[in-house]
Amino acid sequence: MTHFLSYADRLRAGPLKKQSVVFPNKIDTASDQSPSQPSSNYVTHNISKSSDIHYRHLRDHILGDGANVNQSNSSFVLTSDAETSESLTGYRDKVGQTFSFMITGNSQGSIWGTDIYTDDSHLAVAAVHAGAVKTGETKSVTVKILPGELSYQASICNDIISSSYGAWEGSYSFVGVPITAAIIIPDLQTYRDKVGQSFSFMITGSIQGSVWGTDIYTDDSNVAVAAVHAGVVENGETKMIGIKILPGRSIYQGTTQNGITSAWYDIWEGSYSFITSTTNIATDESPLVLNTHEQ
Repeated sequence: MTHFLSYADRLRAGPLKKQSVVFPNKIDTASDQSPSQPSSNYVTHNISKSSDIHYRHLRDHILGDGANVNQSNSSFVLTSDAETSESLTGYRDKVGQTFSFMITGNSQGSIWGTDIYTDDSHLAVAAVHAGAVKTGETKSVTVKILPGELSYQASICNDIISSSYGAWEGSYSFVGVPITAAIIIPDLQTYRDKVGQSFSFMITGSIQGSVWGTDIYTDDSNVAVAAVHAGVVENGETKMIGIKILPGRSIYQGTTQNGITSAWYDIWEGSYSFITSTTNIATDESPLVLNTHEQ
């Protein structure tokens, strides 16, 4: 007997190659080190490293309310007790205000969005993705608190993969950082009404992300990782690939191919496969459509 799981439930499985349910530990407690004295016109927080968050519907409970901030008339807010924080969910009542944080760029942690990020995205990882800081570099970054968005785009930028997400209650962006030239990862769940049609996407192969299936993948599988698994692109290689939208299936087979392990799954509502030859593209019943959908 099979049981349908929501997408949020599936995220409990964690990143690629995590075969069992992973329940993360609580975030690190505040650092014992005293930060340098901040200037009077901004807030400084030290951002610590902790375990990745593998599922989102419990994240408010896991991440807590973020750092405490004192009220101020300034667009920058001074706090006397800089606390460790990875999430800015505690700043939702500060929409439009700007804050500075002393962080060390990190490549380990979950983020959702491109240029505008969900406010529970790991700040030190989002900063690297946005180009505000390099991995391992420590510097002050300036963040603007924004209202929630209806959707957040997944992309690959500066060797960091962000995920897509739907409506969320709070957001932030980095101030003084140019708009990224990110490669947008398509959310193929939005293509379910286009079964039988084929589309082309510019993809950079990756080994970071979750996939379900072999040859035919669930439509929430990370396209950049599935492309490496299917052998249509190598890790780190950027090329145009063709994808055919398929209906859902009752079973998806997990395998290990090209250094990528995909997972098994049962019933899912949408699928896709890769078009692997020019002949297939030319003779496909549905024409290959260049993707113009900015996600």
